Amino acid sequence: MRTVLLITKPLLLAACLLGPAALAQSDPLPGGKGVNVMTRYMKVFGELENRLLAAQLSGDGEHLGQLLDPLFEANFASGATLYRPEMLKQQSQHQWSLSSLKVYEVGPNAIAYLTLSARDASDRHLVDVWVPKGKDWQLRVRFESP
Repeated sequence: MRTVLLITKPLLLAACLLGPAALAQSDPLPGGKGVNVMTRYMKVFGELENRLLAAQLSGDGEHLGQLLDPLFEANFASGATLYRPEMLKQQSQHQWSLSSLKVYEVGPNAIAYLTLSARDASDRHLVDVWVPKGKDWQLRVRFESP
């Protein structure tokens, strides 16, 4: 037990001192260049996506309205489109968990690719386009496939 503590304490201290990069995913990028790390954008948009999921689960249209751009639309693999007014009225039937988040900067916008999973539903794969609105971000377009 004492040996485990002697080994664990320095590792914990190193992780705290090195910050999030030390705890980040360490899969090499294609071509052997660099390492995937948790970026500031991944943290920001992970939090935004989780706020969006929480608002949908609780049916909080007011909070959801703050996160959705006035021209929001969701496009589905079936060809269906859901616009902002309908989205504000919808309440999620599942408690989703977010995984596989990747965020890309494209001009002033951010593109988030993620997977949502729930125990009692099949996974959903999303591409969300977030646009800056002052100091905040709003979801402008969502592309979803099962």
